[in-house]
Amino acid sequence: MNRRLSTVRCSLSTGFTLVELLVAIGIFSVIMTLSAGAYLIMIGVSQRAQGVALAADNLAFVFENMTRSIRTGSGYSCSGGDCSGGASFSFISASGESITYSFVPPAGDTKGYVRQMVDGTPLSLTDPGVNITSLAFHLLGSAGTGAGDYHQPFLRVTVAGSVDVGHGENFSFSMETASVMRNLDL
Repeated sequence: MNRRLSTVRCSLSTGFTLVELLVAIGIFSVIMTLSAGAYLIMIGVSQRAQGVALAADNLAFVFENMTRSIRTGSGYSCSGGDCSGGASFSFISASGESITYSFVPPAGDTKGYVRQMVDGTPLSLTDPGVNITSLAFHLLGSAGTGAGDYHQPFLRVTVAGSVDVGHGENFSFSMETASVMRNLDL
């Protein structure tokens, strides 16, 4: 029994010194600080990636909507007759509605955006987080057969802008799409 008691006393009397505890806490604190910093960086990267993905998804939806409507439409015309890069494009949809896509430039605190007018009713197509800085429509082959134009109407749309990805950072983009009229127009 005495032997057991002395063994217990020996194991209880051994322990960590104050210096050892301070060193262990210091090392733990440094590791936790580095881990927290890495975690915060990953959160920031994730937020930026989500902002860029949101803008890309929104612009893909806008372009898909535009090209689907344009492909099935007719009676193409550009702003002021300028089909070599005008900021507005009009046509008659398959259902007979007059549709105009146009660029609304930034003004004051308002960001630039793409607007769709359906029989005079305006609708903003782009997300408020996306700032469109330029939109151009390039139309070829829309003069009709009377003017000696025997080409199927072909429209190329280019857009450029930026998206706010948080913390005052902007991601710039430039996209392009094309559409050909489905109905034969030769």
